[in-house]
Amino acid sequence: MPALPWKSFNAPECDGEYPALLSHLPLNTFRALPKFMRYTLQIRRQLARSQGLIGYSLDANVPGKEFWTLSVWRDRESLWRFVQRMPHSQAMTDLVPRMRQTEFFHFTVNGASVPPDWEDAKRRMRERERDSSSRTAMAEFVPVYRAEDLKAGDMRAFDVRDTRIAVANVAGTFYAFDDTCTHMGCSLAEGDLEGATITCPCHGSEFDVSSGAVLQGPAREPVETYKTRVEGSSLEVEG
Repeated sequence: MPALPWKSFNAPECDGEYPALLSHLPLNTFRALPKFMRYTLQIRRQLARSQGLIGYSLDANVPGKEFWTLSVWRDRESLWRFVQRMPHSQAMTDLVPRMRQTEFFHFTVNGASVPPDWEDAKRRMRERERDSSSRTAMAEFVPVYRAEDLKAGDMRAFDVRDTRIAVANVAGTFYAFDDTCTHMGCSLAEGDLEGATITCPCHGSEFDVSSGAVLQGPAREPVETYKTRVEGSSLEVEG
């Protein structure tokens, strides 16, 4: 079936830059479809009430049990507020056992390019996956911050070659990891850091920032980690 027409809520400025999110939500079985669709209706009503939403669209491949969402927001804070609130937060917890591996692609769009093109967004997601698979052989270190400005116990997210990467200072050691939670795409840098454990602010998944391993669900997949180094005063991340 074709993607639903773009539903607009706020007009972007033509020269503005806005955060966008492409989500891939594949179901395990057709038995999960009724619950998924009930939550979809509830979340669409939530979207209509969400402050900071510029617009969204949905795409469905029902025979393949694959569903996509594409949304653009005024700022990242608006996106995270939506993700953390009911019914979205409850839906993402309830549906995890009924899903295959989910995918989330955060990117930025120019106001003049809203609404984003579906095929272009999916292409960019596929290119990111290919780039990630070949990153080890072509890795370079990218300066992201002044090392002395990221204090022990602090963390911050940076855009490194089209990937949002979080860096945490754990007792003087810098650890870099994918900022996107593997559960439902929330920003881990917005969460709580306790020692080497990061807790996602949306649904409570916990990860070890040194290895990316899942310490507590609902996330099932680890986050990718990256090497760091300090050159002079510059904190650098392998990207």
